Amino acid sequence: MIIGTEPQIPGVPNPEDPGSPYFHGRPDLVVGTSQGLQSRPTAALLGAGPHQYPVSVVPWQWVWVPGRGWRMRGSLCQGAILAAESGNAKIGACATTYASQESCPRNCPLFAGGGCYGEVDHTGMQNLNLNESGHSEAEIAAQEASNISRIARMTRAERRKFHLTTGGVLHPLRIHTVGDCRTHQSARMVASACMEYLASPDIMAKVNVKIGAKPCWSYTHAWTTKREDWLGVSILKSCHSVRELERADRTGWACAIVVDEYPYGKGHFKIGDYHVMPCRNIAEHAEREAKGQPPVPCDECQWCWADEWLRAGKRVVAFEAHGAAAIAAKGNSFGRVSSDVPEV
Repeated sequence: MIIGTEPQIPGVPNPEDPGSPYFHGRPDLVVGTSQGLQSRPTAALLGAGPHQYPVSVVPWQWVWVPGRGWRMRGSLCQGAILAAESGNAKIGACATTYASQESCPRNCPLFAGGGCYGEVDHTGMQNLNLNESGHSEAEIAAQEASNISRIARMTRAERRKFHLTTGGVLHPLRIHTVGDCRTHQSARMVASACMEYLASPDIMAKVNVKIGAKPCWSYTHAWTTKREDWLGVSILKSCHSVRELERADRTGWACAIVVDEYPYGKGHFKIGDYHVMPCRNIAEHAEREAKGQPPVPCDECQWCWADEWLRAGKRVVAFEAHGAAAIAAKGNSFGRVSSDVPEV
């Protein structure tokens, strides 16, 4: 299921041009609706394919923003969307949700220019549209939960029709490629919908049951929620310091941590009492590329799908910062780092 909006309308005249049929003299005015300006119908339930720009299930309004072009505004715009297949090589053949950053905690060190990868490239374009929807955090969570529940209630035939399965198996679900839940109510609302999704009889077919993996996972920067709010979702607390790592562990969370670099490549290492495992997609990327092999996607690794296994063994998944995120990771104090930790 793909629910949302297109990032722009190609081929529509610039309304700042007095010769444009859309010129109003006030370029901040709403100048049309999706029916009048978009190149394909907006009443479609789903997108036509997994890699096309999403299509909305409701009409929206377009606004010309000087210097920015056509943008979506108003109460009918979506604050959260769900892509049936992400098209993201890192997470693999998985569905994923995107939510407005209005849902994110303001104390996240990556928020609003701090290095969030959700603010760049194609994800950044989609994120910009979501951020301009104007919805509250609670409304965004309700939209996200509704999208997830609709998939959970589909028949197998409907799921195949809308690219929600591979080999008859329902795609795993990555919550929040962009976005978060910063209140108990919102986290519980989204998690409840995820439990419907996990109840699908075919979703466990390719799951690593040895580590207790659950094919519905996410990460959170919110310290205003509790682990129990997320029910049976595999949820990892995103940490940026040893202090945060210890605090999260004490309060019941499995953890992921952002590091400046991997000291031993793909080798595991220690941060205090914690066994740190570099993300396989990142740590093994160069080696596999040299061999002509694709990176290891999330649906093959599945470490982050197993929060109970991670926490029970004091295991932490480490993500190496890159680009703008590398700046945000600087200054982490990891103490003595050693490479003499056996592979898991």
